[in-house]
Formats: sequence, structure tokens, C-alpha cells
Amino acid sequence: MVVALLALSLVMILGGIAAVVQGFPYVRLESGLAMVIGGSTAASAGVILLGLSAVVDRLRRVQRAVIRLREEGFRQQGAVPVPPTADAAPWLAAPSDPVLAAPSVEPPSAGALAGTAGLAGLGLGAIRPGGRGTEPVFEDPEPAAGSRTEAEPLLPDLLPEEPPRREGEDDALFAAPAAESEPSLAVAEGIGLRPALDLTPEPPAPEPEPEPAPVSEPAAAASAETEHEAEPEPAAEPERHAVGSYASGANTYVMFSDGSIEADTPRGRFTFGSLDELKSFVNAGGEEARGAA
Repeated sequence: MVVALLALSLVMILGGIAAVVQGFPYVRLESGLAMVIGGSTAASAGVILLGLSAVVDRLRRVQRAVIRLREEGFRQQGAVPVPPTADAAPWLAAPSDPVLAAPSVEPPSAGALAGTAGLAGLGLGAIRPGGRGTEPVFEDPEPAAGSRTEAEPLLPDLLPEEPPRREGEDDALFAAPAAESEPSLAVAEGIGLRPALDLTPEPPAPEPEPEPAPVSEPAAAASAETEHEAEPEPAAEPERHAVGSYASGANTYVMFSDGSIEADTPRGRFTFGSLDELKSFVNAGGEEARGAA
């Protein structure tokens, strides 16, 4: 397979180079450009295929070396190796690890067992608290009470002594306010304040209404003048001005801002209050009946 790949890669390289050489003079034409592109592509693919064939050849050599080492290992162990099949994977075809022989163990003697049991007993006795009963136990002596009091510093009592209280004085202090409160209640009951508060006050007499002062004549005249001044002045009539005009033959119509219309005709000038009035006048044919302005 390696030989076939090598031959194919060489053919592709040579054919690509030949196509490039033949199409380079006609590179400006479409055919020459196609030959150059195809030849360069074929040559590049041939180079890649040549490298792959070299890699395959190297892998084949590595496989042969591994198989050779495996056979030598089986020969050293004295076993007949089973040749791996072509379908089986290399890691499945590998032989299993050699089984190591178990070392022989001799039973211990009776003296060794006795010594071991004695050491174990000593260890258990050291661990258990009851095993230390033969050892003397020393307890810490507690300090005497006298030594504690002597070690503490003595502070002088600087507070004055409280005088003894007498029971008679305390009873007199608590009984005096109660005795004083009783006369005050009696005095309050003797004073007649409650009946005075219960009496309803008499309603005040109604005040007489003040008589209206007579209005003098000069004051009446002044008030009349102020009323005349306060009355609003009538609004001035808006100024009348022409809004638009319309000419029809010998007739001329002028419309003013207040909605009135003047018609200047050969028969004279007529004034109408609104456009509807003008229409009705024209439709009725009463131009002669209306007086001129």
C-alpha cells in the first residue's frame, strides 16, 4: 500500500508540473489559465500524498518493532505467544500480565505467640484506667482558708455607720400626712362652692337696636353722583367699513362689516340689512318699490 501511495503521489506531482509548464505561455487565455490552476492543484495534492505515504511507512515500521518486542518477551517467559489477528485491535491482542507466584508463609512458633500475647496484655493494661491501680496517686492539697484571708489585702471601712432607726418616728412620719388631709376635706365640704357652680346664669338682656341716623341732603346728593359715575358708559358703536365689492354689469354691490349691503344701480342706490334681504328683493323684482338711500 505504501508503494502504491508513493507511485500515485509521484504521478500527481509530475503531471501537475507538466500542466503548469504547458499552460504558462497561454496564461492570458482561458485554457492556459485553467491548465496552470489544475496543474498547481495536482502538484500540491501529490506533495501532500507523498508526505502521508511517508507517515504510513513509518507507522508500519513501528508496528513491526512492537510485534518483535512482544515475541521476544514471550520467548523469555517460555510461553508460546498467540499471533494477533488482523481484525483484532492491537490493545485487545496484547497478552495478559504474568501471574506472580505467592510467597510461602511459615506458621509462627509457640514462643513467639506467647511473647506477642504478653506485649498485647501490657498495652491494654496501660490504656485502661483500672490497670494503674498499683501506682500511687498524689492529690493536690487544697489551700487552707486562713492562708486565703491572710493573702487578701484589708481595706478600711470608710463609710459612716448608719444611726439606728426608731419605730415610733417612722409611724409618726407616715401618720402625719393622713391627719393633715382630713381637716382640708372638712373645710372643702364646709365651703358652699358646689351650689354656686350648679346655678344657671341668667341670660343677658337684649340690647336695643340703634336708630338709623338721618341722612343729610349733601350726603344724598354725593351718593347719587357716585351712582351715576358707577354706571357703565354705553359701548361705542363699531366703525363701519367695507369688506368687499362685487360688480355685475351696471350694478355694483358693496358689503360692509356689519353685514349690510349697498347696491348702486342705474335706478339709484339701495341699502339692504343682509344678503337674504337682497336676494328676496331681487327675486321679487321690487327694486322700484324700495326707496333710494
